[in-house]
Amino acid sequence: MTKLSPRQEAFLLELDREAKEARSSRAEIEAEVRAEVQARQEAKLFKLSLLMNEARVSGIPTTRIGPAIGTKDYRTVMRIMNMARESFDAAVEQSASVNLDGVYSLNDQGELVVSYDEHGAKRITGKATFAILGAGESMFLASIDALWNTDFTVRNDVVAEFEAASGPYYEEAIEWLRQNIPSE
Repeated sequence: MTKLSPRQEAFLLELDREAKEARSSRAEIEAEVRAEVQARQEAKLFKLSLLMNEARVSGIPTTRIGPAIGTKDYRTVMRIMNMARESFDAAVEQSASVNLDGVYSLNDQGELVVSYDEHGAKRITGKATFAILGAGESMFLASIDALWNTDFTVRNDVVAEFEAASGPYYEEAIEWLRQNIPSE
């Protein structure tokens, strides 16, 4: 084996360190992407669950809802339909145990300011501001803050959670607004 100079040894150590760092950062990036894909999929399934429950309430039999979503399996239909109920129940339980005035507030422009500190089932931490569009039952939130920072290295989890305009966090915020904004 060839004897290396101290400079060459230092160079090899630097190569080793950079390779480990590259592998480590790849794993972190892959974990972030997996988490985002899972969150988006959960949001889509939650929305599907809401629509399926609305269909059931409107009188459509469960036996017709299944084929509309591509399955005849009754258990699959019921599992998806129960997602919305379970999420709503969890949000109600959590809302009852947390003072939401410390979580949600309105700024001088009448925008919703959300400040989470390990809030909810997903233990989200972050802050974001949302424009309030519509009123009453047709109220909708539009993010003023970006989902990612300018160099796409930090994701705003609050904005990400509200992006689908559904789910327990979003519903909790809408409910807080309905209780704290006077009706016109």
